[in-house]
Amino acid sequence: MITSPKNNPKGFIMTMLFLVTMFGYGYQVAGQETNHIVIKGEVRDSVSRAPLAFVHIKVKGKSLGAPTNSEGKFALYLKTAGAEDSLIISHLGYVSKTVPVKTLLAKGFHSILLRENTIYLKGVVVQSLTAEGVVKAVAGRLKENFSTGPVGLEGFYRNSYKEIDTYVRQFQAAFSGFDANFLNRNGLTIGMLKKNISRDYRKFKWKQVEGNVPWHYLWKIRRQHKYFFTSGQHQKYDVEIEEMTSFEGEDVYKLKFVLKDSSERTTVSRAFIRASDYAVLEISGKTKIISPRKFKLGDSLVMAYTGSNIVVKYSSYQGKMYHSYSSSLYQHEVYDGASGLKGSFDMNEEMIIHEIKSPSTHKGKNDFKRALKARMLALPPDSVFWKQYNRPVETALSKAVKRDLEALEKSVK
Repeated sequence: MITSPKNNPKGFIMTMLFLVTMFGYGYQVAGQETNHIVIKGEVRDSVSRAPLAFVHIKVKGKSLGAPTNSEGKFALYLKTAGAEDSLIISHLGYVSKTVPVKTLLAKGFHSILLRENTIYLKGVVVQSLTAEGVVKAVAGRLKENFSTGPVGLEGFYRNSYKEIDTYVRQFQAAFSGFDANFLNRNGLTIGMLKKNISRDYRKFKWKQVEGNVPWHYLWKIRRQHKYFFTSGQHQKYDVEIEEMTSFEGEDVYKLKFVLKDSSERTTVSRAFIRASDYAVLEISGKTKIISPRKFKLGDSLVMAYTGSNIVVKYSSYQGKMYHSYSSSLYQHEVYDGASGLKGSFDMNEEMIIHEIKSPSTHKGKNDFKRALKARMLALPPDSVFWKQYNRPVETALSKAVKRDLEALEKSVK
């Protein structure tokens, strides 16, 4: 289901040239930092107390939101908050919870517990459709479930490169975008409001193309809901309904896709499909290359793609589904033409759309580009902008990236 770069040199080099990233999340607000309303907390399982990653948190009745990070923590910045405003906390397989904003503000950092919902085991399906029937139903409802009109979006993105055991580069960007039609491959236009790029400490380097858009590949995989269910790609997989779970009180199909006999790779993917309308809530997949092919990126640098892990999430707003989150990890082995294996090279990237503006205030791409140019001219200096931006909550990964880059910086002074 989740597609990975084909196991061939030319195809993967193009992917490499377009991949420059990984990211966290934030919410841009206007005005001074002292005017911000900041809600911070964590979400955990009510029984085990284990942190819950990528829980969907949104302001009730609004298009603002952010997921918890990989350690269950979140931070959401609001321009204003009324007495009746509340957050809806939702996670697949758990009972959703609504919490008043005033309660969260009164307690400062708040720990929210979600109760696991009853899961229907394999074979106990609430509807009579087969797995193939669910796939066909998803394809038939794409235009009804996903937005086909122009929308604006705001988000945050970052990537990191890791050589052997050390993080050697990071790219971060706050961005604004315009999507003319989510089902149209060429509908998206994105511009960076601000970017923050670390010094490049890579030993394994390759030349990047001019005008490279860091999130290009993540934008491509965000459309998995259409690519897989309408292109016939699912026919390459054995499909089954693994179980039934729930989301926001509704039954959800959990489909499992296993790539049929292949001598090149193994791929196992899963998709969560809402039973009431066949809307796609989440798609994920892991790929392992059985016999990696080596390809040259320079005079002596040789690299082999060995596997990937990809997650794509969608959320609803005013009756339509929108892309809200995606992340990818690509793993490689690196060789020197003369000395053989040198080590590993990983590329992480993550992107969160934290605000959807529907209907869009822009009439088309050109109108959006003009407005973006004017907006960028009016932005405050970097030091002020980043203080006003909802920076990603620190995780073990982000701390490791920061630690390694700081150590490398000291080593060259």
